[in-house]
Amino acid sequence: MGQGRVAVGGRVRRLLPRGALGVVAVASRPPDPLWELVLEVADQLWSCGEYSAVIDPVPIQRLVDLQWAGLQAGRIIGAPTDVEITRYAAGSAVIVRVTYDDPDGRGLIRAQHRLDALRRSVGRALR
Repeated sequence: MGQGRVAVGGRVRRLLPRGALGVVAVASRPPDPLWELVLEVADQLWSCGEYSAVIDPVPIQRLVDLQWAGLQAGRIIGAPTDVEITRYAAGSAVIVRVTYDDPDGRGLIRAQHRLDALRRSVGRALR
């Protein structure tokens, strides 16, 4: 079957008139909030050396999402991360602190290169 044709009910039909250019519409997706959180954590790790947040761990998925974001942020900046969770003094809230290990002292350089690469790939995807 040729390009621009489709079989319908056993018959081949042309999708577009001969010589017409097809335009594919791509529905835009809203940003993924989990990846937004990953980028926020990675940005804080890169600029401040740590990320910390006080959250209510109910529902537990909030805590799981923040732990996952901390680990993914480490992958983005190219350094292993530690996610530490401690109980906050007031109520049921917890403090989540994400830090990264920089054994050779080149963590910020690696982070800059990886964040630049991520920004370029996101820019290409949005074009």
